[in-house]
Amino acid sequence: MRNDDRSNDERIRPQRQPAAHEAMHDADGESPRQSQAFLGKVLEASLNGLYVYDLKRRANLFINRQYTRLTGYTLADINAMSGPEFFGLFHPEDAARVAGHMARVSTADDGQELEVEYRFRTADGRWIWCLSRDTVFARDADGSVTQFIGTFLDITQRRRGEEALRESEARFRDLVQCANSAIVRWTADGTLTFLNDYAQTLFGWRADEAIGRHVGIFVPEEESSGTDLRGLVQDIVRHPERYVNFVNENVCRDGRRIWMNWTNRAICDGQGRVTEILAIGNDITAQKRAEAALREADRRKDEFLATLAHELRNPLAPIRNAAYVLGRLNVDDERVRWAYELIERQATHLTRLVDDLLDVSRIVRGKATLRMGRVVLGDVVRQAVETVRPALDAKRHRFDARLPAAEVRMQGDSARLAQVIVNLLDNASKYTPEGGHISLEAGVSGTTLEISVRDDGMGMPAELLPRVFDLFQQGERCSDGSGGGLGVGLTLVKSLVEMHGGQVSAESRGRGHGATFRIRLPIERAVPPEADARPASLDTRVAGSGGMPVLLVEDNAAVAASMVGLLELLGYVVRTASSGSEALRVLKDFRPRVVLLDIGLPDEDGYAVARRIRRLPIGQELLIVALTGYGHEDAVRRAAEAGFDRHLAKPVEPDELLELLARTAQKAA
Repeated sequence: MRNDDRSNDERIRPQRQPAAHEAMHDADGESPRQSQAFLGKVLEASLNGLYVYDLKRRANLFINRQYTRLTGYTLADINAMSGPEFFGLFHPEDAARVAGHMARVSTADDGQELEVEYRFRTADGRWIWCLSRDTVFARDADGSVTQFIGTFLDITQRRRGEEALRESEARFRDLVQCANSAIVRWTADGTLTFLNDYAQTLFGWRADEAIGRHVGIFVPEEESSGTDLRGLVQDIVRHPERYVNFVNENVCRDGRRIWMNWTNRAICDGQGRVTEILAIGNDITAQKRAEAALREADRRKDEFLATLAHELRNPLAPIRNAAYVLGRLNVDDERVRWAYELIERQATHLTRLVDDLLDVSRIVRGKATLRMGRVVLGDVVRQAVETVRPALDAKRHRFDARLPAAEVRMQGDSARLAQVIVNLLDNASKYTPEGGHISLEAGVSGTTLEISVRDDGMGMPAELLPRVFDLFQQGERCSDGSGGGLGVGLTLVKSLVEMHGGQVSAESRGRGHGATFRIRLPIERAVPPEADARPASLDTRVAGSGGMPVLLVEDNAAVAASMVGLLELLGYVVRTASSGSEALRVLKDFRPRVVLLDIGLPDEDGYAVARRIRRLPIGQELLIVALTGYGHEDAVRRAAEAGFDRHLAKPVEPDELLELLARTAQKAA
């Protein structure tokens, strides 16, 4: 190829003007040369690259300045190239496409526009993407195309954006397909439109089989037309901006049931209308099975603890009864008194350990309930101090208590509140060396009661304070070996206080500096003290039994013997039976006022026996008391439903039982 010395105006003159052009020029009164000059100016001023290519000469007849700015080549540069050199400017991967495009242009109709995209090497060696749009410019006399005119744009940025988008979409597809979660897309009417590989493997449906079906194929038949699925869709449509979580049981193609945790989000169009729903789900079947196994293990643990408590309480009952009888004997022997006090103290401690184990199991699972009523602070504190007094005396602890002068009343469970104070005092006693000082102080501020238990014992390191109320958390033992325990007492304190709407805290300046535990509880008011209304003494409670007849139904011989010894010592007339059927036979010729009935009998349980006794002619006159090693709320409920008047957990506190019998005897007198 060579340079053409003619001007641009001359070079771009078509070999055969269309008749329409000629008519236009005639109408305007312009010469062809004037028209060509005007056309040249228009082409030069274009913001697009423009060119005229001659197919026969295989040369460019014209390029505008924008062409040169985009490519770096002048017309002289291009025409100085040989044919292969010029076509070498096209990317090798695009050369065939460009050649095919030129072949199509050579056979195009007038006015037909043909497009092609290709890469072109600029004068500085860069590859740019170009979009050319070509149309016929001139023909020979025989009508064959000789020249075409084209415009081209630098679309490099667009192509890079498209490539980046394709790469991003490819990465996203890979991410979706490789995700270890089921990803499903479905329309608002429930039609499936997409399943990733994981979902196909998990549910057993190929994408081409599932797409177009209703999403209900993943839902068990009994639920697929239910309200849950419709409600889910409605919730998503109402709140398209939210992520909606949904856990349900799904069904696979082979009928397997699996549990899925789905996160759903609406896909909206430009007008904000929900068009599809994207759901990402994780198989939590193993988790659900583990939860079921834990529940089963928890149930078995409850059964075990209840059985353990029953088995431990049975031998404790005769020990407590025998110790009580021993303490009532007028034996002036220090060794006997020492033995009585030791047995009573250790039996009481073991009973509390059993109760704490059962309590913490119920409380941490939220199964404990409070028996709310009017509570007087002084009564609760006295009851608690009486309970822990043996432990304080055993280590010769100095103890003092300071209560408000005005009577403090509150709504609460008196037994549970006493248990809180008992556990705090017992904890202080465990971790305070022999001869140490323990104090209890209560004060009122507004409608809040604060109770503090302080000791000058071992104290606690700072790292233990945040965990001191955790289950099974224990501090170090004292040098005398005391301390330790099961690590449940303070957990019970925290749980019971919070159940009463209060808070609990612990403080210590470190090892060797003692500890302070504070509880804060809402109260009603403080009122001036009333006349001293101390509870009746034990002698008053048990006096005047008047030989009241009592039937004891107990299959454990040791428990029965110790109970009989205790009751007969105090003047009660006692008959025994070791089974439900024997108890009914005894009642034919023995008319007791009170029936003490064990629950775990050999022939039928005490609940059934109580119902049968109530159906007897004298059944409604009797006070029936359940004596059982099962002390949980369910046992109390079942006892009430069976017709028992009272429920006492073994080992029964002798004072509690004797007070109940004394009141009954007084009513009967």
